[in-house]
Amino acid sequence: MHPTEDQIASYINNFREKIWPEGNVPCQPPRDSEEKQETKEKALQLINSKYSNSLILKKTDVETVFKIFQDTEENKKLIYVRTLAMIIIIHLI
Repeated sequence: MHPTEDQIASYINNFREKIWPEGNVPCQPPRDSEEKQETKEKALQLINSKYSNSLILKKTDVETVFKIFQDTEENKKLIYVRTLAMIIIIHLI
């Protein structure tokens, strides 16, 4: 079964309404560049500690993937595509 464009739009609207009822997106105060840098460093440390004993991944591999995920626009695209895929999969089940 292949969902129509209207069905996909409906699924997205339902999903959005469940996550943000009445369009109320929770507001968080903006972070300054220092806070962002601290968070980035902590995340990289956690990832490195998690995968430092991996026989498959090298530290440079982990850092390369980490750097790829620092692009905001690419992350948005990734989330949109993953969300759409989840909606379609749920619909097909």
